[in-house]
Amino acid sequence: MIFVFISILISMTISHYLLVWIKPLLTRRNLDIPNNRSSHLIPKPKSGGIAFIFSSLIGVIIDLLLNGINPTIIIFLISYPLSFLGFLDDKFNIKIHYRFTIQVLFAALIIYFSPINISNILLVPLFILSIVSIINFINFMDGIDGLVAGSLLIYLFVQNILIGSSISSWYLVGGLIAFLFWNWSPAKIFMGDTGSIFLGGIYAAMALQNKSLSSSFFSLFISFPLLIDALTCVIRRWQSKQNIFLAHKSHLYQRLHQAGWSHSKVSLLYILGTLLNSLAYLGIGAKGLIFLSIIELLIGIILDKYFAKSFSIVIAEAQN
Repeated sequence: MIFVFISILISMTISHYLLVWIKPLLTRRNLDIPNNRSSHLIPKPKSGGIAFIFSSLIGVIIDLLLNGINPTIIIFLISYPLSFLGFLDDKFNIKIHYRFTIQVLFAALIIYFSPINISNILLVPLFILSIVSIINFINFMDGIDGLVAGSLLIYLFVQNILIGSSISSWYLVGGLIAFLFWNWSPAKIFMGDTGSIFLGGIYAAMALQNKSLSSSFFSLFISFPLLIDALTCVIRRWQSKQNIFLAHKSHLYQRLHQAGWSHSKVSLLYILGTLLNSLAYLGIGAKGLIFLSIIELLIGIILDKYFAKSFSIVIAEAQN
């Protein structure tokens, strides 16, 4: 336990001071300029995910030196190309088929190295599609200050406990803690696709490190608020004949913000949902997690109907 605490503390320090160093550089070279789909009004530097990615890399090196190669190290080594892809996308806006190809290759590798035996080869394409979807869902949800960093910080902490992860993933936790201080509203820096695509990959990969398919499925549900918002939004946009691959502002979290909710209030709502799911899963098990997820789904329906800006109005505005 002391070793875990020291790992987190070291990683927090690395991530913090790296952000101090790279923020001026990113401000000059890699600004996120607000547009009509943005939830912020002032240009701010992006690609700040470099900080927690680099701190995790330090953890991988230490882990490798102390313990040799292990499944967690393999996950991180496979995931780093995703972060590079995200950085290029932040900078040059890479075409979707290039992004999709890299993500499919990543998904195939993660499945190959997963301890879960997928005996039916026909299920592999479904798993690949699910992993690629999760990566992009997390990317879609990174639209307001602190939401993705805070939610996945909780998920990673719990998942480390569940699967007994190594030094590498605890260094990522520490890096995310430091980054969250910078990314909380009003954010000083954004993680960009550099960070969100990487975290999406780690999220899916860590889930597949569980011992069974059912436990992998339920561990994903810890972050149910993120997944259900992204999934329902894609379905509704598809039903409305919208291009689901284009940027937009019709997620529930975005529409709550458009209705007057602050970044902090919206992010805390999702983080609290993730935290409660974590406690239910650790304390009660799958039944507790399912029950809470149903409650959160009902709360989401209420928020969508009575508190958020209307989905149909947002779609209509986007078409004009």
